[in-house]
Amino acid sequence: MALLFELYSHQFLIFVLVLTRLSGVLMLMPVMGAKSIPMRIRGLLAVGLTFIIAPTQWHAPLPELGSLFELAVLVGREALIGLSIGLATAILFAGVQLAGQVVSQTAGVSLADVLDPAFESSVSAATQLMDLLTMAVFVCIGGHRQVLAALLDTFRWTPAGSATFPEGVIAALSDITSQSFAAGFRAGAPCLLALLLSVLITAIVSRTLPQLNVLVLGFNLNAAVMLGGLAVSLGAAAWIFQEEFASVLAAVSESLAS
Repeated sequence: MALLFELYSHQFLIFVLVLTRLSGVLMLMPVMGAKSIPMRIRGLLAVGLTFIIAPTQWHAPLPELGSLFELAVLVGREALIGLSIGLATAILFAGVQLAGQVVSQTAGVSLADVLDPAFESSVSAATQLMDLLTMAVFVCIGGHRQVLAALLDTFRWTPAGSATFPEGVIAALSDITSQSFAAGFRAGAPCLLALLLSVLITAIVSRTLPQLNVLVLGFNLNAAVMLGGLAVSLGAAAWIFQEEFASVLAAVSESLAS
């Protein structure tokens, strides 16, 4: 057994490194990284994909490892590459979901929050709607395949075992964060504008007819305007997400390649 392990120790270490890089993506990638998917399913998927990818990296040279600390550093660098790709995608999703949260708070319906099992916290109905919309677009455009393709590209310029700390990844993630907030603002801007006009109309009516119950009138009007605004602007939000998704993947891939 010791002789067998000595003969295939190189392949075993390559397998572990590939699995580490792949697990970093699957841990944070939307849809596949959701907590609603059992950990065993995600683990089996990671191991199955590793069996496919690892044989392409058998020829990759490995540095001499003199201690467990050096092995931990090597594994950590591999995990960083996968986590960078998965985190970039998750940040874009968070920016669009933030638009739904702002819309709900502006409309005054944030009290009707529901439990989101993905984050184990209460979120508004508009946030869940934007979350489901982005996930649907992500699957329809083949986002899961594009993320895995970006991961496979990293093995071309950074084979398993030769990963280093990408200096530009922090700046790239910072740019992606600001880009995701801008995308969320663009997605929620039509609905927010309609809600601001609704508030203005309610204020004018309350000054003209003070005997009306402004709270009841404003709440009902804001809820109706929010639903109408979301119904009209969902198509634009889906288009914005699709447009930004490609640029986010390109930005993080460029930072990892440099």
